[in-house]
Amino acid sequence: NAIQAGIASSSGLNIGNTGIANLNLSSGGFNYNGALSGSGLLNVNYATAGDTLALLNASNNFTGNIALGANGTSGVLQVYSGTFSNISDNGTGSDVTVGGGSGPASGTVVFSGPNNTYTGSTTINPNFTVQAANFAGDVINHGTLSTLGTQNSPGSLNIAGNLVSTGVITVFVNGVTSDSYTAAGATLSGLINVKGSGTNQYAIVTTTQGITITGTLNDPNGLTTNAATALFSSSLSLDPTNDILLLNTTQNSLSGFAITPNQRAVASVLDPLTQSPPPAFAPLLTTLNGLSAAQIPVALEELTPESLQYSRMIAFENATFMVQKVNGMLGDMRSGYT
Repeated sequence: NAIQAGIASSSGLNIGNTGIANLNLSSGGFNYNGALSGSGLLNVNYATAGDTLALLNASNNFTGNIALGANGTSGVLQVYSGTFSNISDNGTGSDVTVGGGSGPASGTVVFSGPNNTYTGSTTINPNFTVQAANFAGDVINHGTLSTLGTQNSPGSLNIAGNLVSTGVITVFVNGVTSDSYTAAGATLSGLINVKGSGTNQYAIVTTTQGITITGTLNDPNGLTTNAATALFSSSLSLDPTNDILLLNTTQNSLSGFAITPNQRAVASVLDPLTQSPPPAFAPLLTTLNGLSAAQIPVALEELTPESLQYSRMIAFENATFMVQKVNGMLGDMRSGYT
């Protein structure tokens, strides 16, 4: 089916599994306000090189393929939020822009598929977050860039072109593994936002053509990690070949912040779990890692309040009283009393 730009700009579009929709843009581009969904194929045919298809709806959830410049004319796909699977082009070098223009001021875009094969660049504007597994071209990040991983299961993001980041790069660590980014080359400044726990060293950015740090490493005016807390700290370093950016993390002991015997008992149980936390414990440890030194003793007390030990005593006392009462009644029955 051919969809004429300007006719169905606010209508929802669902492309079925075997469906193919040809979006023929008029010169100057097209702002589409409807929700895009389905798992078929969307061919975007640009009338003029450099025209923009802007997907403005916040509810986009398209698991099919978007073929940019399917008619051989390159253009731009502008997205603001939602989930997309694979984006390709016809070898035309079409670009993708996240945010900007007259659309929403912030949002999160998830490229959930493994094969984004469009050869143009991807630009992430400030206040926008992108999660992805791969890009075939360059990535210019002024917002937040993340893998598809989590703290329990870190992921990877492969960039065939160059990575330029002045914004935030998110890195999940769990004491054993971490998120990893690979690129041809990298020019980095801004922030590495470390989420997780454990003491280890991780290769978080690996390149084949070297890494350039704009400004000073471990400095707010250059490339730095998020501020260290009482329990968890991190720093950056470059390997001798200058091709790998290393993240060094340190997880401190909870016991060092315990004040009362009850807090020390809680800390002694939790400390063995902090270096490589089990999945169920990881969210709690991440929360603890964000606390100040003064807040940690309070948190330890809240985890197992001292009053709980009296609850156990009361339970035993009640059971003992019940046994004594039953024994007394049985004794009365043996004596012939009703």
